[in-house]
Amino acid sequence: MTDFKSLGVCSWILRQLKEVGLRKPSTVQEVCIPESLEGRDCIGVAKTGSGKTLAFAIPILQTLSEDPYGIYAVILTPTRELAFQINDQFCSIGIGMGLRSCVVVGGINISHQQMELDKRPHIIIGTPGRLVDHLETNSTFSLARVKYLVLDEADRLLKPSEDGIGFTDQLSTIFSALPAKRQTLLFTATNSETVAETIKACPNNPFVYEYDSSNDAKTVETLDQYYVLAPIDAKNCYLLQLVLDTRERSPNSSIIIFVKSCKLAETLNRTFEKLGVPSACLHSMRPMSDRINALSKFKGNQIKVLLATDVASRGLDIPEVQLLLIIMYRKILGIMFTGLVGLLELVEGVKPLPLLFPHRLVYYKPWRKKLVLR
Repeated sequence: MTDFKSLGVCSWILRQLKEVGLRKPSTVQEVCIPESLEGRDCIGVAKTGSGKTLAFAIPILQTLSEDPYGIYAVILTPTRELAFQINDQFCSIGIGMGLRSCVVVGGINISHQQMELDKRPHIIIGTPGRLVDHLETNSTFSLARVKYLVLDEADRLLKPSEDGIGFTDQLSTIFSALPAKRQTLLFTATNSETVAETIKACPNNPFVYEYDSSNDAKTVETLDQYYVLAPIDAKNCYLLQLVLDTRERSPNSSIIIFVKSCKLAETLNRTFEKLGVPSACLHSMRPMSDRINALSKFKGNQIKVLLATDVASRGLDIPEVQLLLIIMYRKILGIMFTGLVGLLELVEGVKPLPLLFPHRLVYYKPWRKKLVLR
């Protein structure tokens, strides 16, 4: 079986990987790391939880250690939480070389970020909007010497803007500030037309890896899946009863509830508080400190119920979930399902449970077992 050493990974990174318990590469790491180290542009299409972050972090850290300077690499993500998660992984591997990284996202004091950027960190990890803010307001901030550009969750980043929502304009500004001679790495859970077009524009003999999706249905079949057909006016009552029943049967179960809006997440969170059920919210209207705190508490099992919008649907590493509740709308299904399946497959025995409303019914083949509430 292939190990990291056979991929050309240097000794100090091998030691650090061993320290964090990683000895064998995943498939996306096995195929993408050598190509990236060769200087090729690289596109990796692989499911959530397959190790995509280290597939680009290891080559960046290895080449950086050979010729360290700042700013060496820019990693762009669609969500703030994912930016912090990527930074944690860079820091855990790069600690042996004195890595300097900076997370540049909204919701945090921009003056503090400017001071960090003035120190010329090796790695910048951020969302497109806040990075553009710094490019436009900080005359001393430059990306002219960047060696690597990484687009994580590239399908989300490259999706054409609709009704003013999207990253198209910000990405154009960022790309114009980058040097033409650079290495571009794209990683995503799903391929798309815009990703394919971007691949064609990559000049450095791009290498493309796409996982075999033929086994996806078989993997999903191993999950325990149900649906609840609920009257639209009583949907919240059904949801609350499901959570209370689950906690009564299994008090230590972790539950994620995906909803369509920030308002609904807040309403349900306050309802759970009234019922004495500790819960937390993760959505775009919450302050960044609250969002980080909510995610940390849920990962650390300090709270058992997390209410979230689609900001938590892609890329986040949430290792233990026993029940996933989805308040089902067509928009939520279309935007989030790919990431949710990847999240579910990380945990054996998880129960994805969509609440379907009769006049908004969406039929998805694996959800064919109806759950009857007490």
